[in-house]
Amino acid sequence: MSPCEYRFSGIHRNGESSGSWPGGHLQSSATVLVFLHGWSGSSQDFLPIMERLPFPGISLDLPGHGENLPPEKTPFPRHCYYPDSIANALSGEILSWGFPKLILVGYSMGGRIAVPLALMLGKSLSGLVLESAGLGIPDPTERKNRRKMDVRDARKLIAQPMDVFFREWYSRGVFHGMKEHPDFQDFLYKKSHITEYDAEIPEHIRKKNLAYSLVFSGNAFMPYSLEAAKSLEVPILYISGEQDKKYTALGASLAGKNPRVEHRVVPGASHNVHAFYPEEYSRLLEGFVRKGYG
Repeated sequence: MSPCEYRFSGIHRNGESSGSWPGGHLQSSATVLVFLHGWSGSSQDFLPIMERLPFPGISLDLPGHGENLPPEKTPFPRHCYYPDSIANALSGEILSWGFPKLILVGYSMGGRIAVPLALMLGKSLSGLVLESAGLGIPDPTERKNRRKMDVRDARKLIAQPMDVFFREWYSRGVFHGMKEHPDFQDFLYKKSHITEYDAEIPEHIRKKNLAYSLVFSGNAFMPYSLEAAKSLEVPILYISGEQDKKYTALGASLAGKNPRVEHRVVPGASHNVHAFYPEEYSRLLEGFVRKGYG
């Protein structure tokens, strides 16, 4: 298979680039949070959360997003978008930083990557936070149907204006209640338009990379990971929104199977908790970190 030429750049809590940030300068007692964004997001998404926390943090661009694009800007080979492939590359990258205490925070797609990554990091990991994160699809027929749906959505993304695509995307049941939030229109605008952060990337290139990620980093292309999540021996915080019934049920199920899992439901929130309820989200993160490591 072709090599994956990932570029795991991102930002620190103060908004600076993470490109040359080593972990060695941190105090031996420092707890560092590493944030993994969701599909169609970027390392910028978690900056408002990092700014609210008293801990060091770094947020990374995942493949096909932000600045993590192949040199020629065409999509990576499809295997490079598989959650396990990304996790494998990330584990080496993160371990090379030498963080003394590490907590992974993954939202949705980022959570799908965080579970296999947590297994790979082993004792180097101190804790795991999953926000509205799927764990794959156990039923083969359902998995096949989901792959077909993801391919249809990827084709729509390529063919439609981005504002049209994302307006329909956020009308789906898993995002129930999001459109009623007063910040939704601003959120939708940022999703649908080229921002200053990626202004040098033509829209058709951004679309192609997002389309590949939508299909190959999705629930249907990851191994079913409930058993793996049950076996993790680190403290886990699973955050879901009250209006997101699917992932609230998943969080409750996971908490019922692993005594190390704490499930917290944010009242009024939908699938994307951190974007619309940053104060509550930050409070939950800080409490989790202090409970285990403060």
